[in-house]
Amino acid sequence: MFKNLPRQTFGKVQAKLFPQYFALTTGANLLALVTLALAGATATSAGVRALVALGVSLVGLLVNWLAVEPICTDLMFQRYDIENLPEKTDADKERIATLYKQFGKWHGLSSLLNLVSFCVAVGHGWFLASLLVVAA
Repeated sequence: MFKNLPRQTFGKVQAKLFPQYFALTTGANLLALVTLALAGATATSAGVRALVALGVSLVGLLVNWLAVEPICTDLMFQRYDIENLPEKTDADKERIATLYKQFGKWHGLSSLLNLVSFCVAVGHGWFLASLLVVAA
């Protein structure tokens, strides 16, 4: 989509997709956390570490979904509103640049939180795989 849609169209599509994506990943993380806790993961130190990692990931996902993503979307739409004015003043151009910088900061934070969650998910998969016993 990034390569094939106009920038503002892409942004509008992403504004609809990202809340759904963050809700899905948060729900999946919560399910993994609850399942691990109910399976008695606190009996081993590796299990406790897995619970802590999933808990940290869950907090990051919730922050991303409920706080960071709405800020990013709001900043993006503020910028679009100014960009779509028929004539822009120098103040408008400065405001666009300011909004662009703010968006970049919040988008970077969102990407970082998402990366941490992804790494925890891979680590959790590794942890689960280590519990498998291979029959020879």
